[in-house]
Amino acid sequence: MGDIVKFLYISRITMLGGPDIYLLNMRRLMKANYVLMIPLETFNTANLTGNYQLMNPGGLAHPCYMIKFYNVSGNPIYVSMDGATDHEYLPPDSWFPIYAQANSQKQDCALWKTGTQFWVKGTAGAGILTLSGYYQPQI
Repeated sequence: MGDIVKFLYISRITMLGGPDIYLLNMRRLMKANYVLMIPLETFNTANLTGNYQLMNPGGLAHPCYMIKFYNVSGNPIYVSMDGATDHEYLPPDSWFPIYAQANSQKQDCALWKTGTQFWVKGTAGAGILTLSGYYQPQI
């Protein structure tokens, strides 16, 4: 190892508290090479009203790179991220995936933030609305 490389390596280890801390910090930044799914959220569309209602009170369980709404009802549904503004329209019996990374900058990684909540409104009717999501866990 060259002297400058040794110096930088030793300096970095010393600043972070030793080699074990350095490796631990590196592992926190690494992503696993597999994908997991968040628990499925469901909303009974018979409970829909003309006012927004919270669909997923706990928010997204993990930072998702893709989420999918599936409207399994005979009525259209509106989705909001703030409980006041119409952000998305779901026609009857349709599904809609939203890929966060599709519009991210080349060097960046766009994800749906952990805890993100969605509100829904529409006309009451038989069926369900589901929300699923996919994320890459850290190792």
